[in-house]
Amino acid sequence: MIGAISLMRRRDDIDPARFRQHWLDIHGKLVCRMPGLRSYAQSHVIAALTPAARAMAIDGFAELAFDSVAARAAAYGSAELAACDRDSPGFIGSVSRLITEVEIVIPRPDTPDLAKLVVVFPPGTPADRAALERACKRGLIWHQVLEQGRAPNSAVPELRCPVAALAELWVTAQVTPQAIGVDQAGVYSAIEHRFR
Repeated sequence: MIGAISLMRRRDDIDPARFRQHWLDIHGKLVCRMPGLRSYAQSHVIAALTPAARAMAIDGFAELAFDSVAARAAAYGSAELAACDRDSPGFIGSVSRLITEVEIVIPRPDTPDLAKLVVVFPPGTPADRAALERACKRGLIWHQVLEQGRAPNSAVPELRCPVAALAELWVTAQVTPQAIGVDQAGVYSAIEHRFR
C-alpha cells in the first residue's frame, strides 16, 4: 500500500477552530471524490508534546492510501485533485507531502478510549520501530518515507520540515513520549476523523 501524507500548517489568519471546520466539512468531501482512493483520514493536532513538535508547528496530518503507485498517479492527475488544490489556499498556510510505504504493524483499534499519537522522525532522530512495537500493543502504523516535497500543482507554499519516518500510535492517555522512547521526535496528540 502507498501512503500520501500531508503535513499541514494553517494560515496565520485562520484560527484553529475555523481551520478544522473547513478541513472536515469542505475539503474532506472534496478529497473523498478522488479516484482510486483506498482510505482517507484527517488527524487534527490537539497538542504538541515535545520540543521538536512545537518547533515544527504542524496543525494536522491528511492521510491518504492507494493500492499502488499507478493508482496514486491516476488520482494526482484527476480533476478531483485539481478541485482540492483550488480549495487548499483558503485555509492551509503551508504543506509538505510525504509519499510513504505503509506497514500496519498492529491494526488500528476500534476502542474509543485510546489516544492517538502521531510521531514525526526528522532525519538523524532515532526511529526504532521495534521499540515502538514493544511499547505500544494497541495500534501501530509505520510509514517509511520514500519521497518528500511540495504538493504537486498546489499554490500552497511548501512546509520545510524534513521527515525520515512517521508513526501512528494508539495508546492509553497516560503514556508519555519519554515512556515509549520518542521524546526527541515530533510527537503530537491528535483526534482522528476517518472518512473511509
